[in-house]
Amino acid sequence: MGVAQSSKPVGMSGMTPQVDTSARDLYDAQSAAEAVHAAPMAEVDDLRKASDEALVTEAKGGDQHAFVELCDRYGRCVKQKIFQIVRNQDDSEDVLQETIMRAYKHLNGFRGNCSFRTWFTQIAINTALMLLRWRRIRSEMGFEVVGEEGEIIDRWEVPDPSPNPEQLYLKRQTIQMLSNAVTRLPPNFRPIVEQFHGNDLKLIEAAQALGLKEGAAKSRLLRARALLRRRLQNQVSSRP
Repeated sequence: MGVAQSSKPVGMSGMTPQVDTSARDLYDAQSAAEAVHAAPMAEVDDLRKASDEALVTEAKGGDQHAFVELCDRYGRCVKQKIFQIVRNQDDSEDVLQETIMRAYKHLNGFRGNCSFRTWFTQIAINTALMLLRWRRIRSEMGFEVVGEEGEIIDRWEVPDPSPNPEQLYLKRQTIQMLSNAVTRLPPNFRPIVEQFHGNDLKLIEAAQALGLKEGAAKSRLLRARALLRRRLQNQVSSRP
Protein backbone atom coordinates (compact mmCIF):
# COMPACT_ATOMS: atom_id res chain seq x y z
CA MET A 1 0.00 0.00 0.00
CA GLY A 2 1.32 3.45 -0.85
CA VAL A 3 0.38 7.07 -0.68
CA ALA A 4 0.15 8.95 -3.98
CA GLN A 5 0.22 12.72 -4.01
CA SER A 6 -1.93 14.49 -6.58
CA SER A 7 -2.62 18.11 -7.21
CA LYS A 8 -5.21 19.96 -9.27
CA PRO A 9 -3.52 23.12 -10.42
CA VAL A 10 -5.75 25.54 -12.22
CA GLY A 11 -4.37 28.22 -14.53
CA MET A 12 -5.31 31.83 -13.93
CA SER A 13 -6.40 32.50 -17.50
CA GLY A 14 -9.70 31.42 -18.94
CA MET A 15 -11.20 30.00 -15.71
CA THR A 16 -13.99 31.93 -14.02
CA PRO A 17 -16.46 30.99 -11.28
CA GLN A 18 -20.15 30.72 -12.06
CA VAL A 19 -21.97 34.03 -11.92
CA ASP A 20 -25.68 34.34 -11.23
CA THR A 21 -26.46 36.12 -14.49
CA SER A 22 -29.30 35.03 -16.77
CA ALA A 23 -28.92 34.80 -20.53
CA ARG A 24 -31.37 37.67 -20.89
CA ASP A 25 -29.27 39.91 -18.60
CA LEU A 26 -26.15 39.09 -20.59
CA TYR A 27 -27.89 39.74 -23.91
CA ASP A 28 -29.34 43.05 -22.73
CA ALA A 29 -26.00 44.32 -21.38
CA GLN A 30 -24.15 43.37 -24.54
CA SER A 31 -26.88 44.94 -26.66
CA ALA A 32 -26.53 48.16 -24.67
CA ALA A 33 -22.80 48.29 -25.30
CA GLU A 34 -23.34 47.80 -29.04
CA ALA A 35 -26.27 50.21 -29.28
CA VAL A 36 -24.41 53.13 -27.74
CA HIS A 37 -22.25 53.41 -30.85
CA ALA A 38 -25.39 53.90 -32.95
CA ALA A 39 -26.76 56.70 -30.76
CA PRO A 40 -26.90 60.22 -32.29
CA MET A 41 -23.87 62.36 -31.47
CA ALA A 42 -26.05 64.95 -29.73
CA GLU A 43 -27.40 62.24 -27.43
CA VAL A 44 -23.88 60.94 -26.73
CA ASP A 45 -22.73 64.46 -25.83
CA ASP A 46 -25.66 64.86 -23.45
CA LEU A 47 -24.79 61.59 -21.76
CA ARG A 48 -21.17 62.60 -21.30
CA LYS A 49 -22.21 65.89 -19.70
CA ALA A 50 -24.76 64.29 -17.34
CA SER A 51 -23.99 63.65 -13.69
CA ASP A 52 -23.65 60.12 -12.32
CA GLU A 53 -26.87 60.56 -10.37
CA ALA A 54 -28.79 61.53 -13.50
CA LEU A 55 -27.33 58.63 -15.46
CA VAL A 56 -28.22 56.15 -12.71
CA THR A 57 -31.81 57.39 -12.75
CA GLU A 58 -31.98 57.05 -16.52
CA ALA A 59 -30.35 53.62 -16.45
CA LYS A 60 -32.82 52.38 -13.84
CA GLY A 61 -35.57 53.56 -16.16
CA GLY A 62 -34.25 51.33 -18.93
CA ASP A 63 -31.85 53.66 -20.76
CA GLN A 64 -29.03 51.32 -21.74
CA HIS A 65 -26.95 54.17 -23.17
CA ALA A 66 -26.85 55.76 -19.70
CA PHE A 67 -25.61 52.51 -18.15
CA VAL A 68 -22.87 52.12 -20.76
CA GLU A 69 -21.75 55.71 -20.15
CA LEU A 70 -21.43 54.99 -16.41
CA CYS A 71 -19.33 51.90 -17.08
CA ASP A 72 -17.17 53.76 -19.60
CA ARG A 73 -16.45 56.49 -17.06
CA TYR A 74 -15.00 54.15 -14.46
CA GLY A 75 -14.05 51.04 -16.42
CA ARG A 76 -10.35 51.90 -16.68
CA CYS A 77 -9.79 52.74 -13.00
CA VAL A 78 -11.86 49.74 -11.91
CA LYS A 79 -9.81 47.45 -14.15
CA GLN A 80 -6.64 48.78 -12.53
CA LYS A 81 -8.08 47.94 -9.12
CA ILE A 82 -8.97 44.46 -10.33
CA PHE A 83 -5.44 43.92 -11.67
CA GLN A 84 -4.00 44.82 -8.28
CA ILE A 85 -5.91 41.85 -6.90
CA VAL A 86 -5.71 39.15 -9.59
CA ARG A 87 -2.31 40.16 -11.09
CA ASN A 88 -3.23 38.91 -14.55
CA GLN A 89 -4.41 40.90 -17.58
CA ASP A 90 -6.71 38.21 -18.99
CA ASP A 91 -8.29 37.66 -15.59
CA SER A 92 -8.72 41.41 -15.21
CA GLU A 93 -10.70 41.52 -18.45
CA ASP A 94 -12.87 38.59 -17.35
CA VAL A 95 -13.55 40.07 -13.94
CA LEU A 96 -14.38 43.48 -15.43
CA GLN A 97 -16.94 41.92 -17.77
CA GLU A 98 -18.50 39.97 -14.90
CA THR A 99 -18.55 43.15 -12.83
CA ILE A 100 -20.45 44.97 -15.56
CA MET A 101 -22.96 42.12 -15.78
CA ARG A 102 -23.47 42.08 -12.02
CA ALA A 103 -23.86 45.86 -11.88
CA TYR A 104 -26.40 45.76 -14.71
CA LYS A 105 -28.41 43.00 -13.07
CA HIS A 106 -28.45 44.61 -9.62
CA LEU A 107 -28.66 48.27 -10.63
CA ASN A 108 -32.17 48.67 -9.18
CA GLY A 109 -30.72 47.62 -5.83
CA PHE A 110 -28.32 50.58 -5.83
CA ARG A 111 -29.77 53.02 -3.26
CA GLY A 112 -27.32 55.87 -3.67
CA ASN A 113 -25.88 55.61 -0.15
CA CYS A 114 -22.46 55.95 -1.78
CA SER A 115 -21.31 57.10 -5.21
CA PHE A 116 -21.86 54.88 -8.24
CA ARG A 117 -18.08 54.66 -8.63
CA THR A 118 -17.68 53.29 -5.09
CA TRP A 119 -20.51 50.81 -5.59
CA PHE A 120 -19.16 49.68 -8.96
CA THR A 121 -15.63 49.32 -7.57
CA GLN A 122 -16.84 47.26 -4.61
CA ILE A 123 -18.61 44.85 -6.95
CA ALA A 124 -15.33 44.51 -8.88
CA ILE A 125 -13.32 43.84 -5.71
CA ASN A 126 -15.79 41.21 -4.51
CA THR A 127 -15.83 39.53 -7.92
CA ALA A 128 -12.02 39.47 -8.10
CA LEU A 129 -11.72 38.03 -4.58
CA MET A 130 -14.35 35.42 -5.40
CA LEU A 131 -12.27 34.37 -8.41
CA LEU A 132 -9.15 33.98 -6.26
CA ARG A 133 -11.04 32.02 -3.60
CA TRP A 134 -12.39 29.68 -6.28
CA ARG A 135 -8.92 29.17 -7.74
CA ARG A 136 -7.51 28.52 -4.28
CA ILE A 137 -10.07 25.81 -3.55
CA ARG A 138 -9.50 24.17 -6.93
CA SER A 139 -5.72 24.06 -6.50
CA GLU A 140 -5.62 22.47 -3.03
CA MET A 141 -3.34 19.48 -2.67
CA GLY A 142 -4.91 16.03 -2.32
CA PHE A 143 -3.46 12.73 -1.11
CA GLU A 144 -4.66 9.28 -2.10
CA VAL A 145 -4.04 6.01 -0.26
CA VAL A 146 -3.41 3.41 -2.96
CA GLY A 147 -3.76 -0.33 -2.41
CA GLU A 148 -1.44 -3.09 -3.61
CA GLU A 149 -3.39 -3.48 -6.87
CA GLY A 150 -3.52 0.25 -7.57
CA GLU A 151 -7.01 0.84 -6.22
CA ILE A 152 -7.70 4.06 -4.27
CA ILE A 153 -8.55 3.13 -0.68
CA ASP A 154 -8.83 6.60 0.80
CA ARG A 155 -8.33 10.24 -0.13
CA TRP A 156 -8.10 13.45 1.83
CA GLU A 157 -7.52 17.12 1.10
CA VAL A 158 -4.77 19.19 2.72
CA PRO A 159 -5.81 22.82 3.28
CA ASP A 160 -3.54 25.45 1.80
CA PRO A 161 -1.74 27.18 4.73
CA SER A 162 -0.93 30.31 2.71
CA PRO A 163 -2.91 33.53 3.32
CA ASN A 164 -6.33 33.69 1.72
CA PRO A 165 -7.15 36.28 -0.99
CA GLU A 166 -8.75 38.72 1.47
CA GLN A 167 -5.67 38.61 3.72
CA LEU A 168 -3.31 39.16 0.79
CA TYR A 169 -5.39 42.05 -0.53
CA LEU A 170 -5.60 43.64 2.91
CA LYS A 171 -1.83 43.29 3.35
CA ARG A 172 -1.14 44.98 0.00
CA GLN A 173 -3.58 47.76 0.83
CA THR A 174 -1.97 48.30 4.23
CA ILE A 175 1.53 48.45 2.76
CA GLN A 176 0.36 50.93 0.12
CA MET A 177 -1.38 53.09 2.72
CA LEU A 178 1.72 53.11 4.94
CA SER A 179 4.01 53.93 2.00
CA ASN A 180 1.80 56.86 1.00
CA ALA A 181 1.75 58.14 4.57
CA VAL A 182 5.57 58.00 4.81
CA THR A 183 6.01 59.99 1.59
CA ARG A 184 3.81 62.73 3.05
CA LEU A 185 5.89 63.12 6.22
CA PRO A 186 7.66 66.47 6.76
CA PRO A 187 11.16 66.59 5.19
CA ASN A 188 12.89 66.43 8.57
CA PHE A 189 11.01 63.25 9.60
CA ARG A 190 10.87 61.20 6.42
CA PRO A 191 14.62 60.38 6.06
CA ILE A 192 14.95 58.81 9.52
CA VAL A 193 11.90 56.61 8.89
CA GLU A 194 13.22 55.51 5.51
CA GLN A 195 16.66 54.74 6.91
CA PHE A 196 15.48 52.94 10.05
CA HIS A 197 12.50 51.02 8.67
CA GLY A 198 13.01 51.09 4.91
CA ASN A 199 16.71 50.20 4.93
CA ASP A 200 16.43 48.12 8.13
CA LEU A 201 19.29 49.95 9.85
CA LYS A 202 19.99 50.17 13.55
CA LEU A 203 19.21 53.55 15.08
CA ILE A 204 22.86 54.52 15.45
CA GLU A 205 23.54 53.50 11.83
CA ALA A 206 20.59 55.54 10.59
CA ALA A 207 21.77 58.53 12.62
CA GLN A 208 25.27 58.29 11.19
CA ALA A 209 23.91 58.00 7.64
CA LEU A 210 21.99 61.25 8.14
CA GLY A 211 24.73 63.04 10.06
CA LEU A 212 22.67 63.19 13.26
CA LYS A 213 23.38 62.41 16.87
CA GLU A 214 21.70 59.25 18.08
CA GLY A 215 19.49 61.16 20.53
CA ALA A 216 18.26 63.53 17.81
CA ALA A 217 17.59 60.63 15.47
CA LYS A 218 15.61 58.81 18.16
CA SER A 219 13.53 61.91 18.89
CA ARG A 220 12.68 62.41 15.21
CA LEU A 221 11.82 58.74 14.80
CA LEU A 222 9.42 58.77 17.75
CA ARG A 223 7.72 61.95 16.53
CA ALA A 224 7.46 60.57 13.00
CA ARG A 225 5.86 57.36 14.30
CA ALA A 226 3.34 59.33 16.34
CA LEU A 227 2.45 61.43 13.30
CA LEU A 228 2.11 58.34 11.10
CA ARG A 229 -0.10 56.66 13.69
CA ARG A 230 -2.48 59.62 13.85
CA ARG A 231 -2.69 59.96 10.08
CA LEU A 232 -3.30 56.25 9.53
CA GLN A 233 -5.97 56.16 12.22
CA ASN A 234 -7.70 59.11 10.57
CA GLN A 235 -7.53 57.37 7.17
CA VAL A 236 -8.99 54.14 8.53
CA SER A 237 -11.75 55.84 10.50
CA SER A 238 -12.78 57.93 7.46
CA ARG A 239 -13.24 54.87 5.22
CA PRO A 240 -16.75 53.42 4.82
